[in-house]
Amino acid sequence: MRAPFSGNDLRDVREVVFGISMTSIEDYADDLRAAGFVAVTATDLTGDWAPYAADRLVEWRANHAAYARVHGEAAYAAQEKFYAVISRLYQSGSLGGVRLIAQVA
Repeated sequence: MRAPFSGNDLRDVREVVFGISMTSIEDYADDLRAAGFVAVTATDLTGDWAPYAADRLVEWRANHAAYARVHGEAAYAAQEKFYAVISRLYQSGSLGGVRLIAQVA
């Protein structure tokens, strides 16, 4: 979590993304250290993942007819909703992406 989620965004995190908890990158790294991991390295990948999520949504929508023809409109709509929510959450500045590397002590 980079910034607090709005009420509607938090609802989407829980009901669309099924995020059980969201935390800052620093808190996530600290949790690993508290659990006994060492050499914890956190790299913020939001700058890479946010454009990827936006592009994925555009590509998904461009392929609507082909996907829906095989799998149905309901399956298409469910996946489109997920991709749209993820893209919006990145654009809002609340959702971030991180790579965490740690070693067992």
